[in-house]
Amino acid sequence: MNTVPYLDCLAKLLTHGLPKLIFTFLDQIEALPREMLDSESFILVEAKSLILQNNYEDAATVLEKVQAAYAGQISQETWRLLGECYFQMQDFDKALNSLNHALSFEETFEDPAVYIRLGHVLLLKKRWKQARDAFLKSIRCRPTAEAWGGIAFAEYRSEDNDNCYEALCEANLLDNERSDIWAQLTLLHLRFENWSLADHCFRQCLLMNPDSDELLLEIGIEYLKRDRPPTVAEAAARRALKIRDTGQAHDVLADALAKQEFYEKAILELQVALRLLYDQPDIRKGIFEKALQLCQDLNDPPLAESIHIAQRLADQRLEEQMNATQGPG
Repeated sequence: MNTVPYLDCLAKLLTHGLPKLIFTFLDQIEALPREMLDSESFILVEAKSLILQNNYEDAATVLEKVQAAYAGQISQETWRLLGECYFQMQDFDKALNSLNHALSFEETFEDPAVYIRLGHVLLLKKRWKQARDAFLKSIRCRPTAEAWGGIAFAEYRSEDNDNCYEALCEANLLDNERSDIWAQLTLLHLRFENWSLADHCFRQCLLMNPDSDELLLEIGIEYLKRDRPPTVAEAAARRALKIRDTGQAHDVLADALAKQEFYEKAILELQVALRLLYDQPDIRKGIFEKALQLCQDLNDPPLAESIHIAQRLADQRLEEQMNATQGPG
């Protein structure tokens, strides 16, 4: 039986962003034999529809069944989709393996997205040179601000400031409304000690509604480290908290408040940080000692006791989590 018309129909549903209709379509096709519905081509359509619905775990499960059925001898597209699913699931080792398989085929990708995704995985694994090379390959397909931003990030981490700046300028020429590019420019100008330019770039970053709390916190830390106005570090930490409530953000906010001599407010932020970082005892130790020192400077024993309580509760929660993970002995 010729399956091409059916696949063409499903492809059109995907193109028009109607993934739910695909499952209705497949459920109602009783005329097709089971082995045809279990073929890689049909299963790829199912996986793509799940990905369009941001259901990466189920999509990965579907694709893994194909991988097992074909003993790993699967198509380039299946490897690519597996890499995307694992990336979204934050399983970066599997994502890297799958993307490398996808790129091992003789046929090269014309879409830069797969190289960009590989570049991001390599950045997360701190393989700066390999990440830069992956982004460069994507640019050979089509220049994008995202790829130039990835190159800039890799060069910044490698302390190649000149190449980092060139990459950021290229990114800004393609799209000057990316908050991540303005954030990286802020960090680079801080490194260059171009204070007024750093302030300008940070203001631009905030105007572009940043969505990376990590970059914002790095900006806050750098402003504090370089004895720049702590109000800027405070603004960076507070904007980061709007994106994600993390112990690190409360810690950076506490440092910014302490620099402005708002010691009681800083101690309260450190208490929250201790609570949120219960599963990172080494980091908590430094925060605990910093909070106690502030309490001693204020000569406030009740506040110091509240820090002790917060630390004990964090220890207790960590112990409970470890016991639950280990299960009954």
